[in-house]
Amino acid sequence: MTETELTTRLYLSFACGLGLIVWGLGNALLRNRRFGIRLVMGLAAALLSCGIIWQYQSALAVQVAIVAAGLLLGQCLLHVQFILVKLRQIAREAWQPQWRWVSLAVLGALVLAGGFVHYQQEFDEVASRPMIPPEDPTVFKANFTEVPLQAKTDRGRRIHVMRPNADELQEKELASVELRWLQQSAYWDKVIHLKGPTTTTNCHGWLFAEGRYIVPGSEVEGILTDHSYIVVDVPKIDDLVIYRDKKSGDVIHSSVVTGILKDGTILVEGKWGVLGVFLHPVMNSVYGKNFNYYRTPRSTHTIAGLDTLTQ
Repeated sequence: MTETELTTRLYLSFACGLGLIVWGLGNALLRNRRFGIRLVMGLAAALLSCGIIWQYQSALAVQVAIVAAGLLLGQCLLHVQFILVKLRQIAREAWQPQWRWVSLAVLGALVLAGGFVHYQQEFDEVASRPMIPPEDPTVFKANFTEVPLQAKTDRGRRIHVMRPNADELQEKELASVELRWLQQSAYWDKVIHLKGPTTTTNCHGWLFAEGRYIVPGSEVEGILTDHSYIVVDVPKIDDLVIYRDKKSGDVIHSSVVTGILKDGTILVEGKWGVLGVFLHPVMNSVYGKNFNYYRTPRSTHTIAGLDTLTQ
């Protein structure tokens, strides 16, 4: 479930809950008044709910209005003697009218409270998940072909690298995808765009394969081990930042420390999926906040054998 869907549910539960409270308490307080006055109260409650929803999403307000019209019609039918006279007599004996309306108000309060609780629980879960950029090369493996290179680590571990097929998105199309994605995300004013999008490489390939090939995330652990990377608490320039999935622990993104501000803010540089290369504070990454800094005694992060074809 997305944050937008959660917000829509919150508006819906708030508007409906508040409308039920007004409708229920209004009828309870006006129980001795004429039916027409109580009907106006119900109409006012419906308009209140629809007005709140309309400010957020007009199409949803129409749906709420239809439901409210059905409820008001039901209220009218309850006062047509020749249709439900017997049911009204039974209800009057078993349950006084004021309690019916108070119960309706209680129901509204429960809907209102339940909506807020549900929103908070779901929002916490959504907020903890990284919002991966669209069309990440490592996700759509069917659109990429393995390159027969002798790419390997210092300990001889084979590293599989890939390249995009010919039918992949062109740079102009990717630029449009990138622009739309940034405008719809929360990172529009939190990053500095350094380089345009491309399907030639991903974040791991940008760091470990000179930006020439795609390196799957599953290969990163082997590179870190064989190149003697260690986890450090205080980073320095050129240390790596490895972001991981909070539940599985799998590597989902790699970037490199390129700056440390006077206030201690760590600036990192990395490629986001098929999107471009961005400079941003380490805590403002689309891949979340579950990361570690890694340092190696090597002078470069590049793996060997990028120019050697497999025999």
